Parts: sequence; C-alpha cells; structure tokens
Amino acid sequence: MSDTDWDALARNARQATNETFREEISTLIRLNDSDIRAIMNSANISNEEFLEIVKVVKDSTLSNHKKAEAIKHIDNGLRTLIGIAQKIV
Repeated sequence: MSDTDWDALARNARQATNETFREEISTLIRLNDSDIRAIMNSANISNEEFLEIVKVVKDSTLSNHKKAEAIKHIDNGLRTLIGIAQKIV
C-alpha cells in the first residue's frame, strides 16, 4: 500500500490552482492577488463563478442590460461586482 496522503496532495493542488487563478485574473482586471482574494472571500464566490462574471463583463456583444441580467443569475455576482467597484473606485 502507498503512504501517499491523497487528501494533502489534493489540498496542495487546489491551493496552487487558486493562486494561479488569482494571479491570472489580477492581470486581466488589474487588481492584485490580495484584492482578488479579499473580493472572492467577502462575496463567498468560487473561481468558476468569478471567471463567469469576468467573461460576462468583457463580452462586448452584450448590452449593459443583458450583462446585468446574466450576472444576476450567478450566485453572489452582484456582491462580487460591488467588491470590485469598491477596490477600483
């Protein structure tokens, strides 16, 4: 039997993935890693949900109204946008 701690391995991989995710997002929206982490934590939003919000906002084919409607359907989407606005304003 292997002595590999699969739970620890999964935790480490998830942490590395989260750090890479925040680094990449910060370059796209010009917020630093700690800003992204704080926004995501306060809004209680996942990487996938955060990325979906960024994709909707950057979609130039959607009107502002359609963007608002799309974000409204993402869990904690509005709370996340408010967090972003507070950091950049």
